[in-house]
Amino acid sequence: MGSPEHLVCFHCTTGRVPAEDSDSEEETVSGISWIAVDVKSNQLGSVHRCVVKSGLSGANEALKPNTNLAVSTEAEQLGDALEEFDKFIAKHLTCTGKSWCLVTDGQLPLRHYLHMEACRKKTKLSDHFYSFYDLKKEVKRAVNLGHVLDDTILRARGLPWQASDQDVSNFFKGLNILRFEKGEHRELALKRHKHHLGSRYIEVYRATAQDFLKIVRGKSA
Repeated sequence: MGSPEHLVCFHCTTGRVPAEDSDSEEETVSGISWIAVDVKSNQLGSVHRCVVKSGLSGANEALKPNTNLAVSTEAEQLGDALEEFDKFIAKHLTCTGKSWCLVTDGQLPLRHYLHMEACRKKTKLSDHFYSFYDLKKEVKRAVNLGHVLDDTILRARGLPWQASDQDVSNFFKGLNILRFEKGEHRELALKRHKHHLGSRYIEVYRATAQDFLKIVRGKSA
């Protein structure tokens, strides 16, 4: 089977509510969010968010539907929210013959939160919730974490927050922390120090492999 035509990024929001059979609290899924990405055209679909009302409590009322999102709805129970997700997949992907795969930011959204709560509440999960790409794991594999060399890493400071990926690419390929294939490529990029991107000049410095790995692992450099 070839590469999927679409990626569906999936996330669970959790909150704490009183447990049904004790005086303690339990962590429960209070909402699910997803967005489809067309791999070939690199186009993002609308952000979808479904709030699970049974997972809300006074401490997390802020999780209620956000009107700033393109599609924001409510469901009484987790099973209702998952049914809404399944209908989206069927309508926009499966029924049109498009191949796709589920993508999550680490193991917790599915393995810990969704699967455990579905088991606890006897909610049946569709098959696609048992096969997914762990984005953190795939990124680590892609960048080959054990072989990042200091002389291939560069830091860019001062990038405008409104700059698009294309703007940055036109300045030089990459983002705030960049990794080059060869040390000489980084040396060429360093010559862009204090060149302008729009009305702002960009500072370009040497960085280390540890700086790069911190960004990959979701930590501040």
